[in-house]
Amino acid sequence: MYPFGHLGFTLAFFHSSSSLREKINSYALAFGALLPDIIDKSFGQFVFQHGRFIGHSLVIGTTICFLVGILLKSFGKDKRLASSLYFGWIAHLIEDTGGFLPWLYPIIQYDFPYSTLDPFRILSSPYALTCEVMGIILLGLLAYRYGYITIIKEHGLGALIRVFLDDLK
Repeated sequence: MYPFGHLGFTLAFFHSSSSLREKINSYALAFGALLPDIIDKSFGQFVFQHGRFIGHSLVIGTTICFLVGILLKSFGKDKRLASSLYFGWIAHLIEDTGGFLPWLYPIIQYDFPYSTLDPFRILSSPYALTCEVMGIILLGLLAYRYGYITIIKEHGLGALIRVFLDDLK
């Protein structure tokens, strides 16, 4: 799955229930949904020639999110940030279950398949293309549901960016 698919499906799932929505931070959730690919498509792909490496490991993800939680707690920050990051990470791994995943690396050693970074693979894969289109549609529906479309129409994109920045404070 590509970025829009991961973002759309993850955010739509967690925003589909009011009880789940209240327990998460959407920004941390979105970042967590992208973090395995950020790690592996930058670090893993170019250093180890694997598109799914440590970022796609449940062990590494749990460890990183646990350490982030401890760090945030020491600064007195909201504990929802670390749990939201973790839920986004887990959602990403679940969404990627159609291919190779080193779930328990480094506890279990895997034979990592060689992979190349091909940003145009989406054009030859009906599954990947469908997931991206669905993700974009879900993101559009969420933007409409939470009034972001209205903000852009009435006040421009700059106003939406200010809303996001104010939410981060």
